[in-house]
Amino acid sequence: MTVTLDAQIVAPYMRENNQLTQRDLDSIQAMDQEPTKAAEKLLNIVIQDQESLVYTCFLEALQQTGHQYVYELIMNGNSTGSYESK
Repeated sequence: MTVTLDAQIVAPYMRENNQLTQRDLDSIQAMDQEPTKAAEKLLNIVIQDQESLVYTCFLEALQQTGHQYVYELIMNGNSTGSYESK
C-alpha cells in the first residue's frame, strides 16, 4: 500500500492558518513537478517541533484536505478508512 501526502494541498491550508511562512509555501509550490520532494520539505518543517502549533495545524490540515488516511497512520499506526492511492 502506498500512502501519498500531497504537499500542494496541505501547505496552502497551513499557510492560511499562519503556520507556514510564505517563503516555505513558495518553496513547496515550486516543487509541483517533484511531489516527493515537496512532501519531504513539508514534513521536515513539521517535524522540527512536534509539540508546536505547526504540528497541530499539520494534523488538522490532513483532516481538512482529504488526507484522513495519513492522519490515521500518524495517530494510530494504521489506516482504517478507504482511500485512493496516488
